[in-house]
Amino acid sequence: MKEYQNADSVWSLLVHSSRMQFLEERMGEMNIPLMIVTGAMKMPDNVSEVADAIGVSKIQASRHIFLWCLDAGIIKKSMFKSLMNI
Repeated sequence: MKEYQNADSVWSLLVHSSRMQFLEERMGEMNIPLMIVTGAMKMPDNVSEVADAIGVSKIQASRHIFLWCLDAGIIKKSMFKSLMNI
């Protein structure tokens, strides 16, 4: 449960363009950013909605968010380890 709360906190700190970039990289078959722009879908507000949008479990969505933030330089490795409870 703590990991989802951490991911919700991290997700809420990301600006709209960062969220769109994350969703574009994880979208699979659906063009999620286009669906958001056209109003067919709303921007996910939390990890549960992110998980539903990209078709993974909440724990996987949390890990994807943390790893993406690490790769993008938004968080440092020490923060990543703390968020992942490593």
